[in-house]
Amino acid sequence: MCGIAGIFHRDGRPADGRAVAAMSAALLHRGPDSESTWLDGPVGLAHRRLAIRDLSEAGRQPMLDASERIAVTYNGEIYNDRELRSELERSFGFRFRSTCDTEILPYAYLAWGEAMFERLEGFFAIGLWDRQERRLILARDGIGIKPLYYSESSSRVLFASEIKGITASGDVAARIDPVSLHTYLAAGHPGTRQSLFQDIKQLPPGTMIGFTERERTERRFWRPVRAPVIRDLDEAVVRLQSTIETVVKSQMVSDVPLAVLQSGGIDSSLITLTLGRLGLKPPLFTAGFTEKSHDETTVARQIAATAGLSLNVIDGEAGEEAESALRAV
Repeated sequence: MCGIAGIFHRDGRPADGRAVAAMSAALLHRGPDSESTWLDGPVGLAHRRLAIRDLSEAGRQPMLDASERIAVTYNGEIYNDRELRSELERSFGFRFRSTCDTEILPYAYLAWGEAMFERLEGFFAIGLWDRQERRLILARDGIGIKPLYYSESSSRVLFASEIKGITASGDVAARIDPVSLHTYLAAGHPGTRQSLFQDIKQLPPGTMIGFTERERTERRFWRPVRAPVIRDLDEAVVRLQSTIETVVKSQMVSDVPLAVLQSGGIDSSLITLTLGRLGLKPPLFTAGFTEKSHDETTVARQIAATAGLSLNVIDGEAGEEAESALRAV
């Protein structure tokens, strides 16, 4: 989890570095490993890094391509970055200086423009500034796993991973939107475009928005694909198992140690059993409680034993561990 934020003054005013820094500071919890801001006339980008891929300084953001035309601040994980990297090297002659998935993004935009988003497999929230076209692009993955909020007017655009990143700019007040609140209380969410606050919206999943000084464009680049009808149970089992294995293997790419938060539920159990079947052995962690209705350690131990993996049980009621968990949240 990283944090991104940015400002684009559509009226040409220089971006306020203090405002960009304040937006970044509000997202400290999303990226404790490093912090950077980048200013270019009317634009300011910020990034809070939680380092997972290429832990060196080469992975620091905001990141620019070698020509310094495209600047990117990004939160997420691109699982087909190796394939895209190879294609960009082979077909366009680009050269890369890191193994970080972030680095493919500015070059992908130079190669394919907005069509790059259809090629990305993973989850992401992206802020991209094209210095030549003087255009800001915001994009969010198809499922909407990574959050991205924005506020726009005729004179400026603000964006951030969280609402408080926008309000920290001092340009937008945190005022509850009564209509969105009503929708939230009735449906459990404010909708795919709104937030609970006035003048702050969320970018819908699978959508990109482009801003210039005078124009605004919006395009939906992803829609769910209807799966073929399966009428045979055995075929369904085989397809589901193959899909889960493909997804689990694709998400094991990391330059830091990986682990599994194992509960007694279906989701984590499927992942753990798949890891065991693939011969992968990350450690498992679960929280134990004396209150039996909260405790899932018995089932977690059974799943761990079946998968042949080690389980670490943390006392969920101990003071130090509870405080650490609260800080993590």
